[in-house]
Amino acid sequence: MAEAPVPTGTSRIVKYLGTESRANAPDPVDAELRRRVIDTLAAIAGGHQFAAAERMSAFVRSSFGGGDATVLDGTGETATPVGATLANALAGNILDVDDDNAVAGGHPAVVVLPAIMAAVESEGGTVGDLLDAFLPAYEIAVRTAIALHARTGMYNGSGSWGPSGRQPGSRALASSRPTSPPTRWASPSSTRRLRQ
Repeated sequence: MAEAPVPTGTSRIVKYLGTESRANAPDPVDAELRRRVIDTLAAIAGGHQFAAAERMSAFVRSSFGGGDATVLDGTGETATPVGATLANALAGNILDVDDDNAVAGGHPAVVVLPAIMAAVESEGGTVGDLLDAFLPAYEIAVRTAIALHARTGMYNGSGSWGPSGRQPGSRALASSRPTSPPTRWASPSSTRRLRQ
């Protein structure tokens, strides 16, 4: 009789991605998730007011323009998902007011959210799709930080563990099905939907 395979870290993550959703999360988790998204959007909007972000947005428009993901600099212009991620993540870090996760020892949302926003928007997804993809992405980024801290004995920057959340977020998005009109992040109605 063959022994059952021992679950690996990867298989556990895949199983988690296949079962995690806001529908299964307690109400306080959903509320905190929304708060972190709104907090990060505010950090991105504030950061876009500074010269470094203006230069990055100009670079993104010239090198990555013409896509279908919004650069949240107030112009309403779009870029490729890579370009919008680059511009919005940089802007979100400028003021250093983005979410701080004491357990992770860093700022997971600003590393994870811009990439997920760009992917959701370019795929024609909804605010619900964004939140559903952000939940496992954020969780995996934080758990990766915890594991790295335990293994190395030091706090690594979110740049070393934050990217681990982006791929799971994209995976969660790939399995979702849009149920309402596509979201444009530059529209005032998108912020109202986050609060609902």
